[in-house]
Amino acid sequence: MEKTKKENSNYLDEIKQAYDFMIKNNLDVIEFSNGDEHIKLVRKSAKAENIQILPTVAAGSPAVSSAKPQTPQQQTVEGLTIKAPMSGIFYRASTPSSPPYVREGDTAEAGSVVCLIEAMKVFNEIKSDFKCKIIKCIAENGKFVNEGDNLFLVEKI
Repeated sequence: MEKTKKENSNYLDEIKQAYDFMIKNNLDVIEFSNGDEHIKLVRKSAKAENIQILPTVAAGSPAVSSAKPQTPQQQTVEGLTIKAPMSGIFYRASTPSSPPYVREGDTAEAGSVVCLIEAMKVFNEIKSDFKCKIIKCIAENGKFVNEGDNLFLVEKI
């Protein structure tokens, strides 16, 4: 019983150190992983557009020096768009082997599902607010999108 209390105390000390580091360096998110242990702290004031997901290199694996830094998916698009109502992983279809909900040139009825966004292991159906023709799919399938990112360029019908 005493050993468990000591282990919990050590774990809480690690969390406190991570929190102090986060505050000292004015970070919105800090994530640490060591074997089975995984700590992720997110400040309540963190905004989705400030959060960047950075690739990590496992210990002992060669670092890739030619990797390009990730760029935000905010693209300048002229015209009417369907925007992401939340942050998460964008999917054009319900399963990898299923056809996409909509393709370029398709007509989407008001209230019809155009894509999915996975947030916190929940798949959320994104529906069209109005009848429209899909001109272009802007977001990349399987990639992270932030709230407000453009998903589709559309023409209202």
